Amino acid sequence: PELFPFLVLELVNISLKFGNTSFSAPSYAVYGILLCGLAEDIDAGYQFCQLALSLLERFDSKQFEAKTIFVFNTFVRHWKDHARESLKSFLLVHQRGLETGDLIWCCLALVKNSLHAYWIGQELGKLEQEIIKYNEVIKKHQQKIPLRWIELIRQSILNLLGKSQSFYRFVSENYDEETMLSLYHKVNDLTSLFYF
Repeated sequence: PELFPFLVLELVNISLKFGNTSFSAPSYAVYGILLCGLAEDIDAGYQFCQLALSLLERFDSKQFEAKTIFVFNTFVRHWKDHARESLKSFLLVHQRGLETGDLIWCCLALVKNSLHAYWIGQELGKLEQEIIKYNEVIKKHQQKIPLRWIELIRQSILNLLGKSQSFYRFVSENYDEETMLSLYHKVNDLTSLFYF
């Protein structure tokens, strides 16, 4: 984490020094994270992400499309746009990830789509059915981290729908909080701990 800003700045510096390429797109998108978060310059961060998206079109870069759009929608877009604006984009990330074999972004996009839909108040019964489908896709692609995250979102929904063994604990046929918390700690999955 301590090196992250320096690596991002170096990537941006290379593009500024030698010119933009398709690889500049994800670099600028990640730079947008630094601008919004560390520098607290929301407008500049958002503009760098817009530049990143325009470079994807300019260079017709399918290779970096999933990652770039994912970074924008996950870390920057919410500063200026409503979360519902990201839903179609996450499905696009999923599709592009499938097309290019970029399976981690493909599966993470399904998780984020589910999470954003949850946050904006999508009808829980419908969302649970979507998550069941997404869960199968993620299992098929053997992506363990996104699988843990989406199962946690689903269990939260099951609790709210009264479909779990306890309203106050995450326990059902598919999820046991004691087992999962132990796993999260064992593999140092801080995001799952945060979501939990």
